[in-house]
Amino acid sequence: MTKYEVTELSFIGGTLRKEGDVIDFEGEPGPNLKALDKAADKAVKAVPSKAAVRLIAEARLHATARGDSPDNAGEGDFDTAVEALKVKPSDEVKAEVLAYLAAQAAAAASADQLG
Repeated sequence: MTKYEVTELSFIGGTLRKEGDVIDFEGEPGPNLKALDKAADKAVKAVPSKAAVRLIAEARLHATARGDSPDNAGEGDFDTAVEALKVKPSDEVKAEVLAYLAAQAAAAASADQLG
């Protein structure tokens, strides 16, 4: 498990946590958690930026609309998301979104092979 310090009053895992609590947490950490070990630091760095989150969600929505799994969203879905949202993401945000989508697709493919 990864260790975090709670930075503000938060409801986590069905429990109310106060600022300063140290918890073990698996999942995508939010801004209310401060990493306390290497595994937690890695998890924090893997969380997409706010600019990327909206594009990721929209790209996954477009993958679903074309009849595919949201985990199979790719560059074409990203391009459609950019057009639909009428945004001009920076090269860094585009790279972040595409890397995130590729990682999701790889994880889904790996899970399919195991299951």
